[in-house]
Amino acid sequence: MGVKLTVKDKRILFELDSNSRQSISQIAKKVGLSRDIVNYRLNQLVNKGVIGGFYTVIDVSKLGFLFCRIFLRFQKIDPRKEEEIIQYCKQTRSIGWLYTIDNRWNLVFAVYVKSIHELEEVYDSLTYKYGDYLAERSVSIATKIYHFRHNYLFGTDDFSEMVLGGAGTVDVDPTDLNLLKVLSPDARLPLIEVAKKVNLTPNAAKYRINRLIKSCVILGFRAKLDTKLLGYEHYKVFLFLENTTKKLMAKLTTYLRFHPNVIYITKAIGASDLEFEAMLRNRNELHELMRELRSKFSNILKDYETMLLFEEVMIGYY
Repeated sequence: MGVKLTVKDKRILFELDSNSRQSISQIAKKVGLSRDIVNYRLNQLVNKGVIGGFYTVIDVSKLGFLFCRIFLRFQKIDPRKEEEIIQYCKQTRSIGWLYTIDNRWNLVFAVYVKSIHELEEVYDSLTYKYGDYLAERSVSIATKIYHFRHNYLFGTDDFSEMVLGGAGTVDVDPTDLNLLKVLSPDARLPLIEVAKKVNLTPNAAKYRINRLIKSCVILGFRAKLDTKLLGYEHYKVFLFLENTTKKLMAKLTTYLRFHPNVIYITKAIGASDLEFEAMLRNRNELHELMRELRSKFSNILKDYETMLLFEEVMIGYY
């Protein structure tokens, strides 16, 4: 059963999606409610499952990691074995993002590695253990991932972006890495608790967090939303292009960037020429979106492939 949001609920969610480390008092001031009411509404959104947690968006490329994706299609498999493979992936340290899929593929996950050799180790370990159940596998490396707000949900036009990927790395020490490990799965963890976990004073922890933000290692703090409860389906689209130029690619990317339902744009090696993800109410809306895209970019859009990202099993950037 779906959940209906009030205007104030949407305002609260927008603030949490923009910066989930904001205090309740800060959010209350922005949405025009008392601190107690905001706290109550937030707890209600959590209890109803709309909010499944808070996570930190980390640019792993700044730490020297490759953002790799492995797609799997199963064969001769029952639900129990499928769940076993999912649990295996969740327990693999280098895997930080996992989705079940309803399409040609059944599962996709992100692997953070510092070399192709490390990727090969993850790939081979999975193959040796579950190869009999894998009909097809595909690997690609994301070079840039643009993150956008859920404008379709909030009725907003905030098209600011967080960009994962690019040239250059940032020097960090073990304490910085511990901070990232603590904040990655719990972006709203109070500063005092963060400081305790990394053996720092609150002021020292705050200074380091701000430094990681300034150096773009930390890109933002977001809420994990169950958009299915809000009536939306999560689609991923692979675009295959021809006769394209840098100018035409920029035009296409700009069109997608300012579409209120698009939440990610990905440039990758080994999958397609461009990818994007959109939150839509049903396949009819997907059909309309792709028809419009084909009409506007018929000169370069050769083909495309869509998939329904069914369940976000886990999300983590470090």
